[in-house]
Amino acid sequence: MIGWMLKLCIALLALATSILAQHPASMAGTWEGVFNGQPQELKPDGSYPETRTRFRLRLHFYERYKLMGTLTVLEPHGHVSQIQNSRCDASACSFEVMNYGDETEITSWRVWTENGRLGGMRNFGPLRPFGLGAGARIFKVEARRKN
Repeated sequence: MIGWMLKLCIALLALATSILAQHPASMAGTWEGVFNGQPQELKPDGSYPETRTRFRLRLHFYERYKLMGTLTVLEPHGHVSQIQNSRCDASACSFEVMNYGDETEITSWRVWTENGRLGGMRNFGPLRPFGLGAGARIFKVEARRKN
């Protein structure tokens, strides 16, 4: 009986350690990169590429799984939005920000770190339970640490 309980305790400890080791604390800091968005212009070669917008994202944790911070759109015009309604799980964090072109529209982001870089995706609409908004298109987010 004691052997079985000891094995169970070891298994639970290993699981807890694994979950804690995956906490996305490595997201805290300042990141600069680009996010993709709706295509705006048909090119002469017939392509219709997504726009690429430069941004700075400053993140810090105020509770174990809650982020605070700001998103600054660097181009075309230095717009700053506060992160709202954040939540994190073992692999990524999700949050909402106001869309830089329309202060009435919410954009939802889901970001994670991998090999020292920030990756993720974003779309339009309020955050849903699966970590993204309700928008039909999902756009790529990529950044490098700046601090």
